[in-house]
Amino acid sequence: MTNHTVCAVDLGSTKASCLIAKLDHDGKVEVKGFAAVPCGALRRGLIIDEEGAAKAAAKAIEGAEEEAGGISPSASVTLTGPHIMSMDSRGIVTITPTMRRVAEADILEAINHSRKVMMPAGTEEILHLPREFRIDGQRGIADPIGMPAARLEVVTVFAAGDTGAVQLLESAVAKTGKSGVKVLPSAVMAGVGLLSQEMMDLGAVVIDIGGDVTDIAVFADGGLAYTAGLPVGSAHITSDIRQLLKVTISEAERIKIDLGTADASVVDPEAVVDILQDGADKVRPIKKTVIAEIIEARVREIGQLAHAHIQQSGFEGKLTGGAVLAGGGSLLEGLPETMSAAMQQIKVRRDGVSVRGPHARRLKAPQYTAVVGLARHLLDSAEKEYQPVSSFSALKRGFGALKSRFGGS
Repeated sequence: MTNHTVCAVDLGSTKASCLIAKLDHDGKVEVKGFAAVPCGALRRGLIIDEEGAAKAAAKAIEGAEEEAGGISPSASVTLTGPHIMSMDSRGIVTITPTMRRVAEADILEAINHSRKVMMPAGTEEILHLPREFRIDGQRGIADPIGMPAARLEVVTVFAAGDTGAVQLLESAVAKTGKSGVKVLPSAVMAGVGLLSQEMMDLGAVVIDIGGDVTDIAVFADGGLAYTAGLPVGSAHITSDIRQLLKVTISEAERIKIDLGTADASVVDPEAVVDILQDGADKVRPIKKTVIAEIIEARVREIGQLAHAHIQQSGFEGKLTGGAVLAGGGSLLEGLPETMSAAMQQIKVRRDGVSVRGPHARRLKAPQYTAVVGLARHLLDSAEKEYQPVSSFSALKRGFGALKSRFGGS
């Protein structure tokens, strides 16, 4: 078991968090240090204040490293936002002589062939993973090595983000003194933390609801199949309440958290609560159903947008495992039920990651799922940097990073 320690960073529109972790003797994630600080330097996944982002990242990293009792030379960071996209590419290799057994070199050649794809203008590849192998047209091959074949195919899924967003994120974290900064998609990393191999085989979608964005990652046939970002998050619910009830942002946030639910059907139609409108001297009563209907409308929109992407992925019929929620925006009461209704009755549930050591209970909260999943991904590929084209052992570690479950065997 490697003694490698990793540094995972999550920068968002409301917070910056850093997790220093290693694998314990059972192969489970052990927390060595953790810190989270406020961050308002991003909007919709894009850095709007590079110095502010760098300072927030530095403060979170320093706090985690102080607790861990050591400094990590490198760090990786999650990327979020509506600019995130994914695409598939196929690589084909003819096996000669015909029906020779497939070797590692054949697989790497097929993967290299699949990577000869042009990214859309203004975007940059941040992750590529072989999703499926095919032998002579037979689909669903998990490990083709040693199988006789005339033709080997691989389907590789690529995740990409806005080039400027990726570079600014790299730069902000690099300003903390870290080298070799890697940028990886947030919802995919959340899936690493939340989903077991069985769930990936069954098919499931992770929906990571952040402050002003929501990211999704579809897993099917044992691995990543699709990822995307939506330009809406929990901050839009707060904004709706502020505008429609004519209250301040702080009062709108209080109403959302303390008085709100995303399912108006469970609210007593006679229930009344007090709110303080902007500029008013005293509170005024309002029915709770009014608040619930405002919240439910926006949550339904998030669910409908997520469902549209699920349909676009082509894997809607393969999501036996349903949808799993992540992100701080998923904490609203009644949200799973309303999301499920908006997503054509796809089962929606909450879950949490499991780690050992200090902060284990705190890190179960959905707002930390991505940073914990990122740490797991880094630990699973710690012995050699995950680059599938470099060696088959690295390829297998890359698969493992996306198929491991925290606390699992």
